[in-house]
Amino acid sequence: MRADQLDQVNSTVKNKHPIHTGNYKIKTSIVEEAIKKIDEAIKFRIQGMIIYGPSGYGKSTAINIIKNEIYEKYDHEILTFVSSMPDPLKNTNVFYTRLLKATNHDLFNKGSAQDKSDRLCSQLINLALEENGNRKILFFIDEADALDKNEYQCLKDINNQLKAQSIEMTTILVGTEDLISQRNLFSGMKEVQIVRRFMQKTHIFNGIRTKKELQDVLGAYDFGMRFPLDSDLTYTNYFFPMAFSESKFLIHETENLYNCICNIYGKTIFSKHGLSMSHLCNMIEFLFIEHGIEGAGDEWITEDMWIETVKFADCGHEQDLLNACINGKRK
Repeated sequence: MRADQLDQVNSTVKNKHPIHTGNYKIKTSIVEEAIKKIDEAIKFRIQGMIIYGPSGYGKSTAINIIKNEIYEKYDHEILTFVSSMPDPLKNTNVFYTRLLKATNHDLFNKGSAQDKSDRLCSQLINLALEENGNRKILFFIDEADALDKNEYQCLKDINNQLKAQSIEMTTILVGTEDLISQRNLFSGMKEVQIVRRFMQKTHIFNGIRTKKELQDVLGAYDFGMRFPLDSDLTYTNYFFPMAFSESKFLIHETENLYNCICNIYGKTIFSKHGLSMSHLCNMIEFLFIEHGIEGAGDEWITEDMWIETVKFADCGHEQDLLNACINGKRK
């Protein structure tokens, strides 16, 4: 891209680029694996499963990608909803409010818990019967660590009412490893119905752990994502136009970034627990903004730049998180 072309683009996209705002999503092999597990749950009529992993590893972002993928894969025949719980969850009234809001009901915040329960069931039944030929619902509950026995009893009641109308609902609980502890607690308390209905299957959502996974993410900046959306400008192309024109891509830097991460975090820790998606994205954002055409205008990436980038994105937090994982304190 010539300098005059970049100047024209800059007038409309500078400081609005997703690299500046952080408003973009990358579909990784980790997300693909989660989609596969959820797809199996739908096919084999599993009522509920747990997706768990450390906070900040991209679960919440992945949910919305998965939601859209499933919706498209099943040709819009599965109703999909995402609700996030507050922590702490004060009572079942708030629980129903969040679920109702996820279904886009106008009266999500009106009435008692019983009113909202009735309203939620009617809403789900009506939507399923009107729009869903297969009568299937997929409901993600993010930050599900906040739920207790009362909320699971509420979910059980919702499932029973839907089943009476021949409507199947699969509930995906998303949270930290505390969900596994809760599952074990319910098993010990003989709460078999809760475990069987909502915690039958489990899937761990790890961070980026391999060179191949790093390569997939870096390739998305090179070839997958564009801005403006109707242009040919990929993110790497925009921030390093001359290098891109000479076929220098982030994907070719996979080995260098991998070695840098292993040197700073430790290869064993990285390969076992992975790097959070948010920190990996922060690295690339720092690299683009500081060293790309809007910043220093460097021709291309050096080893020193990668070291600077990895250390900046960490700020001590990622290492603390990885150490917590090792000590079994994932929060």
